[in-house]
Amino acid sequence: MFLFKFLGNIKYNIFSSIKIFLDTFNFLLIINIFGASSKSDIYFFSISILQSLQLVQLMFVEQFMYFYNDLKIYSKEKAYNFLSVSLLYSLLIGFLFFFIFTASSNLVILLFVKHMSLSSKIILKDVLQILFFSLIFFPNNYIIRLLLNAELKLFYYYIILIIPSFFTFLTLIFEKFFNFPNLKFLACARTISSVIIFFIGLWIISTNFSLYFKPKKDVILILKKFIKNSFFMRLGHNLHNLLSTIITNSILSFFPPGYASYFFYSDKILQMIITVSVEPYYLTLRAKLSLEYSRDKINNMVTHIKKFYKNSFLIFFVLFIITFVTLPFIFKFFGKNLKINLLSQMLALMFLWSFIKFIESPFVLICIISKHSRIIIFCNLVFISIYYLISSELIKYMKVYAVPVSLILAQLFNFSLYFNFARKLLSRRKYSELSQS
Repeated sequence: MFLFKFLGNIKYNIFSSIKIFLDTFNFLLIINIFGASSKSDIYFFSISILQSLQLVQLMFVEQFMYFYNDLKIYSKEKAYNFLSVSLLYSLLIGFLFFFIFTASSNLVILLFVKHMSLSSKIILKDVLQILFFSLIFFPNNYIIRLLLNAELKLFYYYIILIIPSFFTFLTLIFEKFFNFPNLKFLACARTISSVIIFFIGLWIISTNFSLYFKPKKDVILILKKFIKNSFFMRLGHNLHNLLSTIITNSILSFFPPGYASYFFYSDKILQMIITVSVEPYYLTLRAKLSLEYSRDKINNMVTHIKKFYKNSFLIFFVLFIITFVTLPFIFKFFGKNLKINLLSQMLALMFLWSFIKFIESPFVLICIISKHSRIIIFCNLVFISIYYLISSELIKYMKVYAVPVSLILAQLFNFSLYFNFARKLLSRRKYSELSQS
């Protein structure tokens, strides 16, 4: 415990580094085992489809942390009662969507990758049938992560975050050692890790929080507001994340086997960089902005945002430069008939998109915390419209590069909208604060 206190916030970078170490090895093993092929495409398409369906589940639980924080200010007992009821409710949502998506798996595949070959679609369906089991536990696991974030119990948060990477690592080592590449084994590893996270999460909650499963009348009313607000807030986000994934996957499924993997490899590299450089500070920012907004401490919010940029930008930029420079050497050693120039160009474009999202993220948070779901819906409706129109036109001239270029242009417009909305929200809140003082 003394060591953790001595390390301060650096310990969270260490936990992130453990995850990134595992994810990096997993990434390199996937490249080495599958290369850029139809199998690698199927793997990445299956994960993106699963994550998209999880976004649908988030429409019913996403706003948990903000309602929990508001309740905790007035009564811890009510906050814990809200937590208990939310856990039961989220498990019900998990089972419901598992049955819905399993029964409609053919429709899901048609929606996301309609241009994929029939043989690849058959393999993809088998992989998805395994992955869909994790949907049972996802809403519950998500609430557990939000709770740990809200209480700043980031040690437990990162332990839970590392589990899927660890099981994927063990599976890939097995497949490499026995020369037995199997996408179903990878799907099983991801599903098993979801079950383990579920039980570990329940143990953490039972040992650190007091649970009251008999719902109080006012907590039921708050639960209804929580569900309604989560639905409309996530509806806005899903216009961005879910529909952009459908458009992106549909475009990528046009191209010959392997081309989609270059996009996903670039995206994965940037995700790993963000996990180390940005995510620890973003998690802290999300919890602090939520609390300060509930207390009407607007000046403190601005200070936290400046600190977020200061702490994370340099690490983010330096790690990208190092990765970009060393990429050709790494892929020449680990890669399997990869086109390095195509990957490098894709990575550079994807970095620009990620950088815009990084700058935008605090302003999106402010709009989420303010519970103005209409703002989220409007901004993301604009984004998806621009992305669809630009990508539909650019694909004729830029081929696979049309995807990242279209994302960059649409995200720039989105950033300007979020920035202006967030500034107005904070100005109104600050005026209200001055009026009350």
